Amino acid sequence: MTIQIVRFNPVHLDGFDLQDAQAWMQQSIQDPAYTKTLADCKHCFTAIADGVPMFCGGVMEIWPGRGLAWALVHKQAGQHMHAIVRSVRGFMQCTEFTRIEALVDDDFKQGVQLMRLLGFKQEAVMQSFNPNGSDCRLFSRVKPCQPS
Repeated sequence: MTIQIVRFNPVHLDGFDLQDAQAWMQQSIQDPAYTKTLADCKHCFTAIADGVPMFCGGVMEIWPGRGLAWALVHKQAGQHMHAIVRSVRGFMQCTEFTRIEALVDDDFKQGVQLMRLLGFKQEAVMQSFNPNGSDCRLFSRVKPCQPS
């Protein structure tokens, strides 16, 4: 099955059915201010399968060289994850970020597995980090320094 990669647009989230682990974010993705913030990222994309957005993600710049990854995953994305992972790897190689960080709910095993598949390493467990008081894992992916 072919995945089409396009620049993220907030309309991709219209009717987007978040995976169960992200269901608590459903109200946020309906907030125009929130989706505009995501769309304002220079580095963001949507993976579309058969006309349906399956994965929206990107990296928000924290400062030059350092970014925070974000992702919204459709409930039906599972069968497309192999192609999506390949696309995300390629996307991250093309960014100018030396360090990309990502946060994953501590008990979200598939999210932790995805981070490892993408070459991220766990740095910490942040206690009581999420709005519901649950813990979160901090991951990072650091590109080796290039000699000048």
